[in-house]
Amino acid sequence: MRTLLRNLADTEAPPARIDIDRAVIQGRRRRRLRMAGAGGSALAAGFAVYAVFALVIVPLPPNATVPGGVLPSSASSGAPTGSYVSPDPADSGLALSTPPNPFNPLVPYASFGWLPQGYTTAAAGQASTSPDSTALIAESGSRELWLHVMAAGACSSSDSGSTLTCTYDAGDGSGPMPLTDRAPDVNGRRAYWSDFCNIIWEYAPDAWASIHYGCQGPAPASVRPMMSRVAAGVTYADRTPLRFPFWVSGMPAGWRVSATHFTDSPGTPTAGSMSFGPAAYPSAVQLSVTSASGSPGCMFIRSISRYVTVDGAKAILQAPNPSYHEYLCVNNVNGFMTGISLQKKIPGTGAAVPGVSGLGGAISIFKKIHVLGSDPAGWTTDPLR
Repeated sequence: MRTLLRNLADTEAPPARIDIDRAVIQGRRRRRLRMAGAGGSALAAGFAVYAVFALVIVPLPPNATVPGGVLPSSASSGAPTGSYVSPDPADSGLALSTPPNPFNPLVPYASFGWLPQGYTTAAAGQASTSPDSTALIAESGSRELWLHVMAAGACSSSDSGSTLTCTYDAGDGSGPMPLTDRAPDVNGRRAYWSDFCNIIWEYAPDAWASIHYGCQGPAPASVRPMMSRVAAGVTYADRTPLRFPFWVSGMPAGWRVSATHFTDSPGTPTAGSMSFGPAAYPSAVQLSVTSASGSPGCMFIRSISRYVTVDGAKAILQAPNPSYHEYLCVNNVNGFMTGISLQKKIPGTGAAVPGVSGLGGAISIFKKIHVLGSDPAGWTTDPLR
């Protein structure tokens, strides 16, 4: 397969008929669909951009409730439909009265508690956190449980109560997620089943969370008690700050870290990727610094790539529209592979990202990265200075 791809890369391609920048944005959207548990099937390459998503709620039976808190309190006390038994309160997390808003993107919020036998959270780089949500994955072979915990106030109901709209991680939309019926309460708070194999619950006032099981359509009756128990075991609190194998200097004033991707391994969680930028476009730069060991290396796409040299190393720069977007991939410097995506203009507006004119491009950003070696003991919790 590697030889086939190399031969393909060396073959002259016809003029592109697609908008590369638009395709990148659509790919990032698909990645967020999967992170939301909305049934997306592919984990697209690249990082994500800030946006919102809407949960479209289909009509429920009479006297049933919908998320958002806009119905009379008498309607919200209806019993859950179905015959599923609420999980034992043992090993469960207590809902908070006032969860933080926003979350700290450098400090993961929430953890799995009880998990079925064989599940682990050590999937490399699949966890993420941002001011609006923390996402975690537990997996066992090909099976996955996706947890998403939103910050207080990150979700709001429409005036009619028919739609729950959430500012969600660094995503571009989850797609509609119809709610089919009430689930057993999670730690005394209302919960719902979704057509997309989700259980969604209000873990604290005006704060929502969801768990997606790796299946299509409604969750089968055989796994619903397990999903309810996993939901009841989630704990909500700031955790150990993330540690990074690098730090970046010389960024424009006012730029902040907006999202991180990390490995949720036992002990101190470690991060190799982050997004940062100004308030007007918080993910202007998406940066990954990960071990080069075992990496397939940078891919050269002949029609949009060119070789450049940075710090004596051969790198690949992709800039089909250099005034809009650049992507730099450096295969191995000091044992690390580095990827830098720089968005120079705000998608949909064409306006320049504030402060981007003084950066000098993706190559200049690379020269501002300070790599700290392979020993996590020497890594930092302050990656943007």
